[in-house]
Amino acid sequence: MRWGLFAGALALSAGLVSAADASVVVYTSQAAFAAATTIQHTATFEGLPTGHSPIDPLIQDGVSFHSLPGGHPVHDLYVTYAGQPLTLNAAGFATQALSANGDENFQIQLSSGLTFGAIGLDYATNAFNAPVVSLFTSAGVLIGAFAVPQAPQTVGFFGLISSTAIGYATTTVDRGYISDTAIDNVRIGPLQDAAGVPEPAAWALMIAGFGLAGIALRRRRSAVLAT
Repeated sequence: MRWGLFAGALALSAGLVSAADASVVVYTSQAAFAAATTIQHTATFEGLPTGHSPIDPLIQDGVSFHSLPGGHPVHDLYVTYAGQPLTLNAAGFATQALSANGDENFQIQLSSGLTFGAIGLDYATNAFNAPVVSLFTSAGVLIGAFAVPQAPQTVGFFGLISSTAIGYATTTVDRGYISDTAIDNVRIGPLQDAAGVPEPAAWALMIAGFGLAGIALRRRRSAVLAT
């Protein structure tokens, strides 16, 4: 019976941790995002050779970018020059940014293999459907997929903070091979170890679970002595 109570309390604490881990907060304000997390890596693409990149993945400031296939046979990385116009797109960056030849879908992760809790980036959208940023655990389990809520052919900020450790993120666009898109100023943090260090809130919930188990055991012992 004692073990049943102990296991029940552990299950309760585990369930609470799982619910907390499922949360992702979306930011469209760069200032609010920066205030809510700690950024430890930023890839600005400045100083990189512009044009088609023979290197894939491309790594800057510890952030790795890999081109993903989509609906076009070509999908290689392309670094735009400062102020470069995007094909069939009124939006663009005044600084260097990352685009691609063909599909403009990317996998973003830390080259160290560490997990992280937040990612933010500037996006130049095209005239088609909104880009989608998806978060995955290190094991490839989908945490969530989020459409970038900004107007077509504009430049804006999009950020995500997850209570589940992020192994990597992907960005996918609609018909980037027709109308160009680009990303810039990719921000990542806070870092965790490869296994994912529990957040303070998770530890608090686990400790609360053990506390419930202790209270239940003491009450059970008192009831037995009383009889």
